[in-house]
Amino acid sequence: MNEKINKEREEQSIRMREEQKVRLNSNVYLVYHVLRENKRKLRQQLEMNLREMQEAFLNNRDSVHFREQDAKMLLASNNNFLCDIKRTM
Repeated sequence: MNEKINKEREEQSIRMREEQKVRLNSNVYLVYHVLRENKRKLRQQLEMNLREMQEAFLNNRDSVHFREQDAKMLLASNNNFLCDIKRTM
């Protein structure tokens, strides 16, 4: 009788471990699937953003002029800032 109970407990323990392995494998697959799907969506979004930026850059012929003007303004304000710092020292 005692052997039978021990055997049943052992079989039940084995079944539980196997069920846990199956659950773990299904969870791993689910996580893998979600990550793969997120990676695909992110890649599509990045490609779309890159295409939009390239189109905007190519369509805006004046962008070089304005970038140069912005750079000049930044350099001028930077130089003024440095001069102000030197004067306060």
